[in-house]
Parts: sequence; structure tokens; C-alpha cells
Amino acid sequence: MSPDPCCKHDWSPKSKQKDSPTTHKTSLTGMAATTSKSHLEKTMSKYGMVDNGKRQSFGANRAIRDTADDKPRPDLISPFAEERQGHWLRMGAAKYAERNWERGMPFSRCVASLKRHLMKFQQGLQDEDHLAAIMFNAMALIHYEEMIERGVLPAELNDMPAYRVIKRVKKAHGMKARRPVTTQKTQGRKDAISHKS
Repeated sequence: MSPDPCCKHDWSPKSKQKDSPTTHKTSLTGMAATTSKSHLEKTMSKYGMVDNGKRQSFGANRAIRDTADDKPRPDLISPFAEERQGHWLRMGAAKYAERNWERGMPFSRCVASLKRHLMKFQQGLQDEDHLAAIMFNAMALIHYEEMIERGVLPAELNDMPAYRVIKRVKKAHGMKARRPVTTQKTQGRKDAISHKS
């Protein structure tokens, strides 16, 4: 069967070799490698790698990496506590909105809620997961402290009483004397309270 004269494609063996799948695949692979390398260089240039200067070897011919002596251990958190906390957050998201609590609330509200749930747990009530609620309120307080330190949430959310810190000093005869210590934080809050009054 002769080729269709209307078809402009050259069916000669030379044309087939030029457009062979192997050649086409190779050029695409090279292009992908170049793009991938370029993208990787741009991505990695934004980050560094923390190095504590200490190394741990996992045996002969095994990997080596930094030691983890001073690093957090979230892998030690109970998976059962995490699961129950997750259910509590799921119910909260359905009741209010997802991540509603991250917008912030006064510390006193979290403390009051935490103590109420602790009281109900001590009473033996099982109408709610009171331990998960205690865990949530403590988590929220920790989160708010971190966000205030980063400037994401206002410091006014910390409406807890500004008590003076007492530092106990040991004396020669073994008795402990109490000496009030005014930190920068307590002094600032003390000045703010005096200004309001």
C-alpha cells in the first residue's frame, strides 16, 4: 500500500529513527532532571541545617547523625492521650469552628475551665472526657504564651494576677529565708496595674 500523497509526514526509516520513543524519552528525562535540580537548588537555598556539633554513630557501616540529648521528645507522648485530645478538638471544631481556639482567649478562662474539669474528674463524673478537657486548656495556655512571645497574640490575654516571685535563700544554719524578687515581667504588670488605679 502506497503512502497517501496528501500526508506530509515522511515515513522513511530516517524519520522513524529521528522520532523514536527512546530518543524522545531521553530528552524528556534530561529536561526533568535539569528542572528538578534547579527547583531543588532554589528550595534548599532558603534553609539551613542546625548542627549541635555532636555526632552519634549507629554502628559499623551504619548512619551517623546529630545526638538528640537536648531535643524535645514528642515521640514519648502517649498516643492514647493524643487520640482523646484529637476527639475533643474534633467536637470543638464542630461546635465552634476549626482552630477557633487559636484566636486566643483570656488566660483566666482557660484556668477556670481546667479547674472545673479537674474538679469534675475528681468527683468521678463521666459526662464528658474531663481529662481531655484539662489537657486542652493546658495546651491552649502553652500555645498562647508562645504566640504572645512571638507577637502573634496580644499580651493582654495574660490576665492572671501578677504575684511577686519569692526566691528562697539558704542560710548557714539550714533555715530558708524568703526574699521577694521583682522580675521584668512582674514589674511591668505591676506598673500597668498602678497606672490603671
